[in-house]
Amino acid sequence: MKLPAIFIIVFFGFRATAQQVSQLPDELSEVSGIELFRDSIFFAINDGGNKSEVYVISKHMKLIKKVEVQEVKNHDWEALALDNEYLYIGDIGNNLNKRKNLQIHRIPVKGLLEKTKVRAETMEIEYSEQKDFPPITSQLYFDAEAMTSHNGKLWIFTKNRTKPFDGKSFVYEIKFIPGVKKTLSKSFELVAGKNDWLLDSFTGAESFKEYLYLLTYSQIIRYKWKGNTLQKIDANSLPGYAQTEAITVNTKGQIFIANEANKWLGKQKIRQYQWNK
Repeated sequence: MKLPAIFIIVFFGFRATAQQVSQLPDELSEVSGIELFRDSIFFAINDGGNKSEVYVISKHMKLIKKVEVQEVKNHDWEALALDNEYLYIGDIGNNLNKRKNLQIHRIPVKGLLEKTKVRAETMEIEYSEQKDFPPITSQLYFDAEAMTSHNGKLWIFTKNRTKPFDGKSFVYEIKFIPGVKKTLSKSFELVAGKNDWLLDSFTGAESFKEYLYLLTYSQIIRYKWKGNTLQKIDANSLPGYAQTEAITVNTKGQIFIANEANKWLGKQKIRQYQWNK
């Protein structure tokens, strides 16, 4: 997602401790999703308008290889999710809330590790709450950049673009079924805050053990899974401001956040944080 040409840079206090900051490879200047596999390598993607490729990156941020996803277009790839067998690509970016071709692609991890060209299984989705394309400005709930895997299902957290801004994110639960088109109904709503979409809209999600971490441009919010609902636990503000688009967590609970390159805010980077309780 590209930020508007004019915006305010805001600096926040912070509690999350950045342990390490590394530059991502040049190929990932518009990084929109990352997933850490077995604490050893990262899978990463760029957002819309870029090639349909998954990038395999070492822990030292060196590009190992590019994997072409054949016969799939990158309309607006905005999220990744990972389970024990598959990597899921969320082609769910919908800045103007007018897309009718939202998709989720599923690729075996084994293929990504062994090949340079893979094929994906695809599921098409739509939201039952969306009646107009686009809806009126007070109903712009249907962009999405945050997706995660939890208990055998995928979860999408939409990015609010309403005017006036009300902060609501619609949460959708998905059982991936290849080759079908599924109409999703909202499971529940979350609110990160009511300041502005540049501060309080979800841009990334990662489920880890009993917790869910949701990312915005200004903070990481931690929730606890309560069955198929969520309870907010706490939040850590991020230092400064960046186009933070992706989040993943290692087996020790350390958090990795990636941001896009921006001519005002600097190069594409990945930051490692230790959650401060």
